[in-house]
Order: sequence, then C-alpha cells, then structure tokens
Amino acid sequence: MTGSSAIRRKEHVQRSGSPGLTEPGGSRRSRWPLLIATWPMIRYGREQASGILTGAGIGGLALVVIQGFAIGLGGWNWSILADLLGTEGPSQAGMGLGAGLVSTAFLMLLCQGLAGRGWCRGDAFIVSAIGVVVALTVISSCSRS
Repeated sequence: MTGSSAIRRKEHVQRSGSPGLTEPGGSRRSRWPLLIATWPMIRYGREQASGILTGAGIGGLALVVIQGFAIGLGGWNWSILADLLGTEGPSQAGMGLGAGLVSTAFLMLLCQGLAGRGWCRGDAFIVSAIGVVVALTVISSCSRS
C-alpha cells in the first residue's frame, strides 16, 4: 500500500467514525432533513406535535388529490391553469407507485397525529389500521364508479 492511499484510507476511517448528524460532509449529510423534519416533535409538546402531524397529513393528501385532478392525459384539466401558465401543461396517465407510497406516508402522518390527539385512546396502531381501511374503501368505491 502506498503512502498516499494509506493516508486517504485513515482519513476516511476517522471521518466515518463520527456521529451521522454532526458529520459535515459525505453521504451522512442526507440525515439533516430527518432532524429538521422531527424537530417539531422534539421541540414542542405532544399536543402541538400532534397538530403539526395532522396538518401535514391532511395538507399532503390534499395536494396529492389536487395534483391528480389538475393534470390529465392532455395537459391541464382546469382551464384557469392553462390561462395562468400559458402552456398546455404536463400530461399524466395516472398516479404510479411513488404517488401511492407518498399518499400512504401522508395517511400515516395523519393517523399518528390523530392518535396523538387521543383518538382510540391514543393507540397509533388502531388509528392507522382504521385509516388504511377507510382509504382502501374510498379508493375501491371511486374505482367502481
């Protein structure tokens, strides 16, 4: 092993031994958004944190639904968007797996917030299970019509 490669290897080992949230560079930098996202849970009490989670879940689900109705096969479904933006807009055949995963994540945020507010005596599993059953019922009833 040459001298310069040994020094690089030693620097890498030393740098990767530090805690992930405090390391200034490398692939561990991607953990900062996790800390920022969980900051309200750490900073505020349970009641305020549950309100933030509920609001994030409702807002995220609303944005997914708005995007689904606003963009169609031929571009914008709403003429006001075409007039406002002056283009035909993007085309979207349908929501894919990514939209399903994001919607599920927003649903779980909503359910965690509701459990934090005391729904089903604060049992997050029960509230999440009810949320999934309601979501699947809504999706199946919408696909039949």
